[in-house]
Amino acid sequence: MFSTIRLLPWTYIPSTPVLSDFLYQSNYSYVLNRNKEGSIDPSLPANPDDLAKRPGWKETTHPEAGKKGHRAFENEETGENLEYDEGKPGHTGHKAHDHYHRPNPNSSGRHDKYLDGSGNPVRDQSDPSHIYHPNNVWWK
Repeated sequence: MFSTIRLLPWTYIPSTPVLSDFLYQSNYSYVLNRNKEGSIDPSLPANPDDLAKRPGWKETTHPEAGKKGHRAFENEETGENLEYDEGKPGHTGHKAHDHYHRPNPNSSGRHDKYLDGSGNPVRDQSDPSHIYHPNNVWWK
């Protein structure tokens, strides 16, 4: 009539959010951010306005994208492109912090759309595709 319920063993992995982590509002943002780590490139300026002042670089931002905090830059000498996203108040993770993206000129799809801070191909929307100047690192 009654069947025995067999409980499966489990292990709590600290980096995995559990319901109890979200019980307190002050802990909510920490839980959502704790696994996020971008990559670092000290050659990029902390302020994107300084990038446009460097030799060979020009800003190619579309006016509508600029209103939303997205900026684009191109190096006329090397052909390198950079994208810059301003952090948005009230958001979590990378959306909350100013960061760059470096499009991969040899991309063949989403799996290698960007380059990380060291120049290695990485997936679109992956943590390493978000590149920070060392002064803008927020996860350490």
